[in-house]
Amino acid sequence: MTTEATTGTITATGSITRPPTRMHALDGLRGLAAVTVVIWHALISTDLGRYLSIQLDATTATTAEPIVPFSSAWWLWETPLRLASMGTNAVTIFFVLSGFVLVLPLLRGRSMNLWSYYPRRFLRLWIPSAASVLLAAALVVLTLGVPRGGESAWVQASTIDRLSIGDVISNLFLITGRTSLNNPLWSLRWELLFSLLLPLAFLLILRVTGHWSLWGTVLICAVLSGLGGWFLVPALQFGPMFVAGAAVAKLYRTRIVKPSPWRSWVATGAGLILIGVPDMARTFGGLDLTNRLSLALGGSVVVGAALLVFGLSVPSRLTTFVGIPPLRFLGRISFGLYLVHVPIIVAGALVFPDAAAALWLTLPASFIAACLFAIWVDEPATRLAHRAGTAAAAAVAAAPSRV
Repeated sequence: MTTEATTGTITATGSITRPPTRMHALDGLRGLAAVTVVIWHALISTDLGRYLSIQLDATTATTAEPIVPFSSAWWLWETPLRLASMGTNAVTIFFVLSGFVLVLPLLRGRSMNLWSYYPRRFLRLWIPSAASVLLAAALVVLTLGVPRGGESAWVQASTIDRLSIGDVISNLFLITGRTSLNNPLWSLRWELLFSLLLPLAFLLILRVTGHWSLWGTVLICAVLSGLGGWFLVPALQFGPMFVAGAAVAKLYRTRIVKPSPWRSWVATGAGLILIGVPDMARTFGGLDLTNRLSLALGGSVVVGAALLVFGLSVPSRLTTFVGIPPLRFLGRISFGLYLVHVPIIVAGALVFPDAAAALWLTLPASFIAACLFAIWVDEPATRLAHRAGTAAAAAVAAAPSRV
């Protein structure tokens, strides 16, 4: 969610030069994935959520109701339109993208100064997440006195009836804290953990050579992720997703210099099909989305996301289309959109009894807030993080002269 499809060089003091290339299609993919998450939460904030079995927290899930053929719910949940609201699968795309764009510059020769990298990466993730927690806390305070009743199961599970300073402080800790104020922060926990382990992931991918060996690595990551879903082990479920992205970065670096454009279409199409496998199991096999077998099928989403990222890194008309300016703009605000939309949607659902009317207000408000977030929080945080990383590396470099 916070990654940028760029490459560049890093100086001895940790400062980053202007990147020579940018994969605009991956910016567009990130923007589309963020919009998918927003659509997912918007739909389950209404009574349409009752037609799906939805995981609400670590121990609770809804029970799905039967869907009438050709109803609005049928078109949204049982047809290819469902791709536009596969929010949990979109998060897998985010994780694979993170592995790709964090490892690719290293494969292209950028040196890694850990004294610069760690503070830069931590601040890059923490400052926006902390700002979103404060926004969520403010919205909770504003809606504490609103009468409850009639909200969807997801909104009820996301509603906080009492707020303390301790709750806010706990939500400010990415790795060990809670995510009760802003649920999407759970994914940033794994983003930060992978960022800490990036040198190990890079060394692992360096040892894998050969086209088929790299795709084999992606498959192994998918199997491990599926096992993590089956055994309900989050570290095993989410960790391999980043490594799969790193393997795709190595594939990108070692692919044919002039690839055929059909590779982009085939890889992207196959990726979309595999991403939809868990939902196809729900539609045609009656498998609940929260069933352990369905979670294990999430391994196919890892392969699908890897194919999607690889396909959109291959020059073609499809890549050009996904990289058009409007989608790139969505990519620019995607991190803010991901962080601010849930508190806004939940607050709107509490204030306005009519869920449809609430969405007419909260969805535009989410996009406006995301634009302001990008300008006032996200981009300044990026610049501050880079300066902090440069200062840390320079301080360490100068330390021996003081001894």
